[in-house]
Amino acid sequence: MLLTLFLLFRTIITNDKYIHQANVEHHYYKTEETFFHNQGPPIVTETPSYTEEDLFLMVMKTAITSYTEAEQGPPFSPEKLTAAPPSNYLTTIPSELIYTKTSSGYSIDIPSHSSLPIQEIPTLAMFFYPEVNQLALGTEDGTILASYLVGSGDGLPFITSEISERVTNPNGGNGVFGTRGLALEQNYAIHGTNDPDSIGKYKSAGCIRMSNEDIETLYPYVSKGTPFIVKEGSPPPAQFIDGLPPFPTSSDTTKEEAPDKVYRWHM
Repeated sequence: MLLTLFLLFRTIITNDKYIHQANVEHHYYKTEETFFHNQGPPIVTETPSYTEEDLFLMVMKTAITSYTEAEQGPPFSPEKLTAAPPSNYLTTIPSELIYTKTSSGYSIDIPSHSSLPIQEIPTLAMFFYPEVNQLALGTEDGTILASYLVGSGDGLPFITSEISERVTNPNGGNGVFGTRGLALEQNYAIHGTNDPDSIGKYKSAGCIRMSNEDIETLYPYVSKGTPFIVKEGSPPPAQFIDGLPPFPTSSDTTKEEAPDKVYRWHM
């Protein structure tokens, strides 16, 4: 009789132990499952995709923004942006683009294109990546539109600046500064070169060198006042992998020359 009671008691204790253990293990796996469930899917940020017409609107807005800061108000007509140096914010205005000065500011539009609202058109900035000798044009939020291999030197004495002057054929256009120049500060500039073999190398006295072909393509997209920012690493992939499309400009480059001025950039 005593043996029977002992075995019965042991069986109850053992079953309770297994039941408790099973509950604990079930709770553990339930907790793990809940933990992973709460993580959620990874957040994917899509890079905006822009058209050629969007680019022209960005160029125009960047120029107007710089003009407005310098002159305490937007221009009354777009021709104010294409004056002679040093007031040449832009080379030309795309023929299809319509600019209107309004009582509250201005509007820009390309009627043949489904344009973004003015508030959604980003302004442009230039980004320089000295570690890989690449210069990029992108939007203010860092979306890279096009990038170019350049030549440079031992580094710039600043990490931010802006385009202070735009000139075609600096010092005649046949010398060390090539056919286009975008001045920064402290006699540093982005310019062409008569030494194309220096592109991709660290041979300059501090300036950023581009091939004449590349800077002639880039030049009309870069308005006076465009921000310039030095960045670490490499640029992300560019949206226009074959480079910027040709800007609709005239073939007359003389209107942006400064024949009476001698440029003494660091080369």
